[in-house]
Amino acid sequence: MKKYVNPLKIEQSMTSVIQGGFVIKVLATSFILFFGFSANAILIEPYFGYEVGKTSTTSASDGSNSSSDTTGTALGLRLGYKFLLPWVALDYTTVSGKSKGSTAETDFTRSSLGAVVGADLPIGLRVYAGYGFQDDFKDKGTNGDPDQITKGTYTKGGIGFKIIPMVALNLEHTIHSYNKVNLGAGAGDENISTYFSKVEYNTTMLSLSVPISL
Repeated sequence: MKKYVNPLKIEQSMTSVIQGGFVIKVLATSFILFFGFSANAILIEPYFGYEVGKTSTTSASDGSNSSSDTTGTALGLRLGYKFLLPWVALDYTTVSGKSKGSTAETDFTRSSLGAVVGADLPIGLRVYAGYGFQDDFKDKGTNGDPDQITKGTYTKGGIGFKIIPMVALNLEHTIHSYNKVNLGAGAGDENISTYFSKVEYNTTMLSLSVPISL
């Protein structure tokens, strides 16, 4: 004799399985989110790098264009908080080097301070992006001319790879946005649009860093 199967029990069983799968997914997602952010530590990451860049300007008075290439060595420090995967930090960088235009070569320094957010992935890959709320470029004067300081902000993005457990190789690109200039000799800050209708400065830096979690 055939055994009677209650369709209602089959539906209830399927509903239980579906709900069980949903619960598993919720638990798995909660596990990833919890442990992705729960393992926290102080992040200290000093770095040393080499930077190349290019500046392009257009004069506001006659529309003439000029450009220069910059090269320099960089020292920096990221100080913040690291979770298991993501991290957030303040990022300070100082660069010193040469700025070479079509007619002259000058020394320059650049100091910047910003905030950066990144993630260290399990495969050793790391990605990050940042915004700089202070970015000062000082072009040192020659032949008695005063230093010229250009001020603004920046945005950056970078990618890195841990070549050994304590050392990372990083490549980052920065777009600088300048809106103030100080021509020195007692002059105050002025709008950069007074002298230039367009200012573009982009840099790329290759660096080695030592991310330390305490």
